[in-house]
Amino acid sequence: MSEKIHIIIKGNPKSGKSTLFIELQKLLEQTLKLNIDPISSQLYEMDKREAVTQAFGLEALKDKDIKLIEVHPTKREKKVKKQNMERFPKKYTIDEVLKHVQFTSKKEGRRKKVDFDGHFINMASQRYQNFALHGIICVKCGLKGTQFYLERHPTNEIWHFNLYADLPNGGERLMTKDHILARANGGKDVVKNYQPMCIVCNLKKGHKLEK
Repeated sequence: MSEKIHIIIKGNPKSGKSTLFIELQKLLEQTLKLNIDPISSQLYEMDKREAVTQAFGLEALKDKDIKLIEVHPTKREKKVKKQNMERFPKKYTIDEVLKHVQFTSKKEGRRKKVDFDGHFINMASQRYQNFALHGIICVKCGLKGTQFYLERHPTNEIWHFNLYADLPNGGERLMTKDHILARANGGKDVVKNYQPMCIVCNLKKGHKLEK
């Protein structure tokens, strides 16, 4: 019995199947002499480069059932992408940042800001506390945060740290704090209700309670 493989491609629901989807479908059918079963999903999974990386291991895909999945970004994921952040041009190690985390209230943290290259940062953020206590590895997919960057919104003067993970394709992915029990379901904004999760898994999870 063959193993089932899903090759996931991001597409645009308004323009039909993407060029990449069609090209990969032809490539797999011609090279492996397989009948591809295309299906559709509205879940955001991974970007095109990651899909290509998986799909072009052609020898490894022989004797496997393959499904091409055309996926579309959710409205929330589109909103995240539109938030262009200004980044301070320095990479900070995990230890450089987490050793300064303060386990006090954010109000108290404002009185004890830490100087990072001339930027005074409130280190009592619950996001930082979550990473310090619960780790920097996504509890869903296992992706590990590798560096912090100081960033801010163009309309906001306040700098803050964001944790990112390196991707095999050379890109990066934001690491977030996820509510174990979503606020929509009565979950509290307390550190014991947080867990580390990458942005993709967080958006995919939504308000669901993971078992």
